[in-house]
Amino acid sequence: NCHLNSIAKKVASLTAQKRSNSSLASGFSFKDSTITGSGLIYLGRAWGDYSRVIFSYTFMDKIILPQGWNDWGDQRRDSRVYYGEYKCTGPGANLTGRVVWARVLTDEEARPFIGTYYVEGDTWLISP
Repeated sequence: NCHLNSIAKKVASLTAQKRSNSSLASGFSFKDSTITGSGLIYLGRAWGDYSRVIFSYTFMDKIILPQGWNDWGDQRRDSRVYYGEYKCTGPGANLTGRVVWARVLTDEEARPFIGTYYVEGDTWLISP
């Protein structure tokens, strides 16, 4: 439940996640969030070869570039990164023009990223 507000003057990237290999249990997962602001932005850029970023149930304003994601000039990353969107809304969530290597997640694919178990929340989050 975070509000991500871009102050980009021109073009920027909202995330730059890095994993050195696909077996690392790391990545960014945004759920029930809002993306607004200025400029034009990518949802993420591949800082590393195995970057992983997921947006779920997120409102995306019109500032999202149609491609959505950026491989940072290294096409080898296209088959290695894990960029996903799940049930997002708003004009920036329009999937027309998205890079072909980004994923539109199914319910099953999204499940590991939308529960507290992704951040081992049962060990440190306090129940309401």
